[in-house]
Amino acid sequence: MTTTQVVGLGWKRGVEDRYPATMDASLTYGAYDRTVDGDIISGMVAGIRTGTGNEVVKAAATAFRGVFFTEVSAELDESAGGAPPTVITGNALLFIRKRALAAGQTYTAGQYLTTGTAGNAGRLVPGGSADNTRVGVVQEVQADGILMRLFPPTT
Repeated sequence: MTTTQVVGLGWKRGVEDRYPATMDASLTYGAYDRTVDGDIISGMVAGIRTGTGNEVVKAAATAFRGVFFTEVSAELDESAGGAPPTVITGNALLFIRKRALAAGQTYTAGQYLTTGTAGNAGRLVPGGSADNTRVGVVQEVQADGILMRLFPPTT
């Protein structure tokens, strides 16, 4: 999936594809509740709701499917229910903007990434000592985000 850079004051993009990746078109928001579970920000980690096989949730230190890609503007909102979820899956090289990263965390090149818990559910956080919790690895740290290599899904 190749993305197009959209320029405009109303647009908020959280992830950009820097290397050809695969999109999982089989997923659905299903019972995702924005009021309870919060907005999905582009660049957050997607997991699968237990027992459903294809309903997405924000991954929280659990198996992951990929990284959400959403567009949000004054006219369009794909951040949970406005359109089918777009999830980029593994072996992709992605630029993740700061707005999708966990606040207060320090990111360095070569660092493994996993998913946060509680208030950071779905956000990439440094860590992942066990192979099955690793989402990816930081390639570069830039002023407005990180370049990361996304690993293949564990779900």
